[in-house]
Amino acid sequence: MTTATRHPFVISQTFTKEDSDAIRMIELIPALEGTDAYDVLVTYHSSDKVYRYEVDDDATAERWYHLLNDPTVCSVVSWGREVNHARAHGDILDT
Repeated sequence: MTTATRHPFVISQTFTKEDSDAIRMIELIPALEGTDAYDVLVTYHSSDKVYRYEVDDDATAERWYHLLNDPTVCSVVSWGREVNHARAHGDILDT
């Protein structure tokens, strides 16, 4: 299920084990009331714990919004790899 509203936008995507081996859910949310920053919440299939990452810039938030909002693209993205790559390159930061 995908929901989105813009400025500030919120979007979430839930994945079955067949859709993504690693990621159960990703949600892109506003970081704090009154700011333009975004955080990404990630839940893995291996745990019920929700991990919160700070999105480093608007370009990353827009990119992830478009990836999550397009069902065709979203279904072929390796979300485990995408999250690990973003963390390694500083696009999303541990909070």
